[in-house]
Amino acid sequence: MVYRRFKENQASYCLPIDLECLQLLRKILLIILITLPANARAEDKILESVNITGKQDFSLVDIQLNQQLTVTSYSPLSKGDLLRIKVKRTGTALQLTELPANHQTLPWRPTNNVPLYQVTADLADQSVILRFKHPVKYNVRGGTNSFHIFIEVFHAKAKERHQTLELPVSNSPAIKIKKYAIEEAQDPRLAQVMHEARTAMLKKDYSRAVQLYTKVELEGPASIYAKDALEYLGLAREYKGQIAHAKAAYKKYLQLYPEGEDAERVQQRLTGILTARNEPRGKLRKGKSTANSAPDLQWDTFGSVSQFYNRNEIKRNDNDARLTRSSLQNNLDLSSRLRIQDYQIAGRFSGSYNANFETALNDEQRISTFYLDFNHLTSNTALRVGRQSRSTGGILGRFDGLVTSIPVMTSVQLNLVAGYSVESSRDIFINNDVYFYGINADLGTFFNAWDFNAFFIEQINHGILDRRAVGGEIRYFHPNRSFFTFLDYDIHHNALNTFLFTGQYVFPDRTTVNISYDHRKSPLLTTRNALQGQGSIRGAESVDDLLKFFSEDEIWQLAKDRTATSKSLSVGLSRPLSDRFQINADFRMTNFSATQTSGGVMGMASSGDEFFYSTDLTGNSLLTNGDIYVVGFRYNDLDRANILTFTFNGRYPITRELIVNPRFRFDLRNNVDGTTRWVYRPSVRAIYRVFRSLQFEVEIGGDWEKQERTMQERAFSDSGEFDRIKGYYLIGGYRLDF
Repeated sequence: MVYRRFKENQASYCLPIDLECLQLLRKILLIILITLPANARAEDKILESVNITGKQDFSLVDIQLNQQLTVTSYSPLSKGDLLRIKVKRTGTALQLTELPANHQTLPWRPTNNVPLYQVTADLADQSVILRFKHPVKYNVRGGTNSFHIFIEVFHAKAKERHQTLELPVSNSPAIKIKKYAIEEAQDPRLAQVMHEARTAMLKKDYSRAVQLYTKVELEGPASIYAKDALEYLGLAREYKGQIAHAKAAYKKYLQLYPEGEDAERVQQRLTGILTARNEPRGKLRKGKSTANSAPDLQWDTFGSVSQFYNRNEIKRNDNDARLTRSSLQNNLDLSSRLRIQDYQIAGRFSGSYNANFETALNDEQRISTFYLDFNHLTSNTALRVGRQSRSTGGILGRFDGLVTSIPVMTSVQLNLVAGYSVESSRDIFINNDVYFYGINADLGTFFNAWDFNAFFIEQINHGILDRRAVGGEIRYFHPNRSFFTFLDYDIHHNALNTFLFTGQYVFPDRTTVNISYDHRKSPLLTTRNALQGQGSIRGAESVDDLLKFFSEDEIWQLAKDRTATSKSLSVGLSRPLSDRFQINADFRMTNFSATQTSGGVMGMASSGDEFFYSTDLTGNSLLTNGDIYVVGFRYNDLDRANILTFTFNGRYPITRELIVNPRFRFDLRNNVDGTTRWVYRPSVRAIYRVFRSLQFEVEIGGDWEKQERTMQERAFSDSGEFDRIKGYYLIGGYRLDF
């Protein structure tokens, strides 16, 4: 059956603080709280957030996930404007291809050091894709944390940076005008214009410089030279005596690029203009510093809004086509950050409302994130209050509560956490029946390689102990080898809940070996597991309801009886064949144990050992710069069937703004009852980026299935030898960043 949902969207754009922006933010939040209905069934997203930390020679991009995934390979290997990271699930996490949405996106605002503007989880291709404004050098860290993907984006080397020319300006610091290399430039045409403008500044031909910098600035923020051109345009107008025009250019610059040393320099220059015009005529004297020269307040707000229409139809045999979905999903992601000297206050909201048409489905909504964050930057203490998600300290994903972090000594951070569990982001109200509290400590980094975490956590469900666990993490990173291990032991149920190990080794020829072992209770052992099957037998909907029929000890035993043990071993190999081709291979073995019969609920048999084999060949920049093609084969040897799968996934940039993404998948399933099933799934997706803040997307696909019927099914029906299912889906919409 064809079934798709809409994408997740975020963006990032900064504005200076003013009263109108504050009132707008307040109105938007009020509209959200009023219009979100009370019943929701939306799914959680894979991508949680993107964070970037600047280092001396590189910036570390941290992509936080809501599911445990392992990086298996990436391409291109070292440099490009598009980075495709191949991932696979860790242990028994939900397969990416089993999720209801094909693409989930987090926009980002590019900077000079990290020109990243978009991160997308391509679930059908089981990959995470990073898009940059221009080619960068990078390295993907593997095996360090299954809830994070870390990418090192290297800064330009000193010899590759632009040469500069210093020009003095009264009442402000000296100005450095960069000298751009033309031959190796990403955009030689604009590089030539910037070179000519710099020459004009040297010759004091400011009129010519204004014309040239204006030409570059009109190219828009998408140009890599736009930021510098806008600053130098203000400078040229200031030298020319066009003070009003210079002020306008500087103010526009601060609106578009409000952070960093460049912004501080432009702010000082603007302050110098204002001060010079306010000083009386006569002998110049040193003035006192003002609030404008070093502003104590800085407020940024950014986010995105998107709307996508989703339509699915399905037809079974000779029956009439049936509409299974017709909906419009509205997404809003809003962040705000206020900095006052050494203090920073931040807030974030991420949610969606899904309006269903023409079907019996109820409207849906989700609140994924809604919190306030308080930080003291000097002491590195922090407090976060609200709906949030964490993947350390034994916390089971999303919750409504608070986390506070306090440094107690060098390399030791103490974290206190308490809150109410959130099973799904569709639960928009606080569930005060299930709460938890805990303490954990982050230790490291030691010897530039080792990090540790140790935790204790306890959870209460309707007054009954649900979970009491201890455990920790060990993370090790070296440029050619790394590993991550996690342990969670429930000291109340006396059971190992999770043991996870993932590791990676990179050989000198860039051949990469990944290995992971996952041993866990499935689902995670908590007292609430006793509810399985009791709803239909006794009408029990909560642990509290079970107390009417069982004692606490009996409920804890029921929870153990309903919980299986899963084991998974995975080994992967990735090898570059050349600069353009890379081959990947993967083997995985899983096993689910049996569960016990008790409390009127039948136990389940063991799955036995199941085996998964896959390989794919990736090629990039074959027909044009930036294209990617992936051909893959998979074979699944399962307890109930054997499945052979062929996949093709392509990405072809027709222009810089328009990208097409054709796909095809074929499944051949041989069941143990002797029947066969054929499935064909073609699709094509197109992305058109009007400008950096506005993007249109459309995707259309089909699903043709042919299922052989058993002899028993044929005896009870005259529908023929096969069941045939045909379906299609259409997704179209836009995303606007602000």
